[in-house]
Amino acid sequence: MRLKKPFPIWRTIELYFLKESGTLEQCAEATELAPADVEAAFKKRLPTWRLYFAVSQDEATKVIHFVPNEKWMRLFPPEKLKGSPYEFLIFHRKRIAVLVADQYQELEVWYPLLRFREDGAETIAVGKEAGKEYLSKKGYPVVANRSSAEVTADDFDAVIIPGGWAPDILRQDQHMVRLAREMHKAGKVVAAICHGGWLLASAEIVKGRRVTCFVAIKDDLIHAGAEYVDEEVVVDRNLITSRKPDDLPAFCREIHNALVAHPVAARRAGRASVGNT
Repeated sequence: MRLKKPFPIWRTIELYFLKESGTLEQCAEATELAPADVEAAFKKRLPTWRLYFAVSQDEATKVIHFVPNEKWMRLFPPEKLKGSPYEFLIFHRKRIAVLVADQYQELEVWYPLLRFREDGAETIAVGKEAGKEYLSKKGYPVVANRSSAEVTADDFDAVIIPGGWAPDILRQDQHMVRLAREMHKAGKVVAAICHGGWLLASAEIVKGRRVTCFVAIKDDLIHAGAEYVDEEVVVDRNLITSRKPDDLPAFCREIHNALVAHPVAARRAGRASVGNT
């Protein structure tokens, strides 16, 4: 089915969300369209769910690549998107670094890598060397997309520090420590699970913060100044922590919620898309 359209389908779908969330005038201001065009779109278009089935693949791609501008975000803040069919529009184009090294815990790397990619985010495995294959505790490989030396906090919206024995290797790489510290300083999401708390301690970002971790390293975090609690997930501002693989659903849910609540981070000029593994 093809639709006759005065402007792109992705803009029409955007308008349908705006109609549900604000006034005609707000819709016109956010999309920089004339109010008459906005009103005409509301009257002539099919219901939103039918639009998804009517668009071509090329048009669907335009929908997926929609990124709200500052004006759009001001008029229609994230809390209006959360839980709506349009939540993916905010989550898309987020970039998440997952730190990798040998002896990582399989689920704690691959669960978030695939979980957030399904949401529409760009998930990037960051290791000491780009292109190198790192093996888990059971020998399962992951290839690093980028090296720790070449990335900065400007490249990402969140960093995830998985567990296993890998964090003991990660914290010996000063570039990894720097990345965690810079992300925290910028107020971006820093999430650690299991032994990932070791890197938080090395980055010196847990003093006075409420955290959890695998029970065997709780003393390390307490000595670093953290308040340790035994809960499946703990959120203290931009810091998100969990204890073990069983906590991954709660851990990733809170990361998702934190990312939905913040606009896409500014990127360094000239940075190319890093792609998925």
